[in-house]
Amino acid sequence: MSIERWLLGKPQLLWWAVASFSFALLLVPIVLAQFDGLDTRRLLTDYRAQLIYPFMIAYLVAACRFAQGTRESVARALRPLVQLDEGAFVRLVIQRCGVDPMTELIGFGVGACLGLAINIAFEPVEPTHPFLLAHYAYLSRIMLWGVGGWAVSMAFVTTRLTNMLLRQPMRVEIFDLTPFRPIGRQSLLLSLFLIGGMLLGLLTSNFARQDLRLEYLIVYPVIVALSVAVFVLNTRAVHRLLAAVKRQKLESVGRHLARASERLEELISKDQDTHVVATELNALATVKRELEAVTTWPYNMEMLRAILISAVAPPVLTIIGRVAARVLSAGSLP
Repeated sequence: MSIERWLLGKPQLLWWAVASFSFALLLVPIVLAQFDGLDTRRLLTDYRAQLIYPFMIAYLVAACRFAQGTRESVARALRPLVQLDEGAFVRLVIQRCGVDPMTELIGFGVGACLGLAINIAFEPVEPTHPFLLAHYAYLSRIMLWGVGGWAVSMAFVTTRLTNMLLRQPMRVEIFDLTPFRPIGRQSLLLSLFLIGGMLLGLLTSNFARQDLRLEYLIVYPVIVALSVAVFVLNTRAVHRLLAAVKRQKLESVGRHLARASERLEELISKDQDTHVVATELNALATVKRELEAVTTWPYNMEMLRAILISAVAPPVLTIIGRVAARVLSAGSLP
C-alpha cells in the first residue's frame, strides 16, 4: 500500500500513524464543540458520529492491512502446484503484490464523490448553530466515504494475486483441495471486513430521521453486493480451474469405463474369465462416483453461513434498536 511505502514499509510506523491520525480526528469535534458552545449531551446525541468515525477509519485501514497479509498464505499454499521455477514465481508474486497508487487514489476519489452525493441528498449542512461542528461533520463524512472507497478498492486488489496464480500452469490433484482452502478463507475475510464496516456505521446513525433511514436502505444493499462480489470474484477462479480438471478426469474415466465395458462384453460372449475386467470396472465406477462428489468451490457451508449471518445482522440490529427506542420512549417498561 502507498501508506506503507511512505513509512518505509515498517508496520510499527503504520500502526502509530493510523492511531495518531484517528486520535486527532477524535479530538477535533470535541474542541470544535467547545468553540461552538455545544454541551456534551448535544455532542453525544446529534454529533456522536464524529466520535465514531475515527474508529471506523482505523478499522478500515487495519482490516486492509490484515487482508493484504492473507496473500502470503495463499501464495505459500499454491506454490507446490504452480509449474514455475522459484525465480519466476517470486517475480510474479512481487509484481502482483504491488498496489498502484493510482488505484488507491481512484478508490478514494470514487468513495469521496459518493460521500459528497450522499451529503447533498441526505445530510446537507444546516445554516444553524453549531457552525464549526456542522461543517466538520460534513467534511468528515466525505473523508470516511473516501477511506471506505479506498478499502473496497484494496479488497478487490487483494484478489489480483490469487487470480494471477491460478492462471499459471498448475499440477492439480483433484482429490486434495487443501491448497485451495486459504483462498476460501481469504474470500470470507474480505467479505466480512466490508460488512463489519457497516456494523460500525450503525453506531453513527439516527434512524428516527426518515432521510437517514432512506440513506441506510440505499447504502446497505450496495455494501452487501460488494462483499458478495469480492467473495465470488476470489472463488470463481478456483471453481473454473477445478471444474476444468474435474471435467477432464471424468472424461478420461468415462473412456476407460467404455473400453472396460466392451472388453467385459467380449469376455462374456466368449465364456472367458471376467474377474480382472469386472474388478477394473468396479474400481473405475468408484473413481467416477468420487470424482462426481468432489466440490469445485473452495468454501464450505460454515463460510456461507458466516457471510449470511453477517449480512443479516445489521438490519436485524437496526430493527431491534428501533423497537427498543420506541418502547422506551412510550414508557412501556417499568
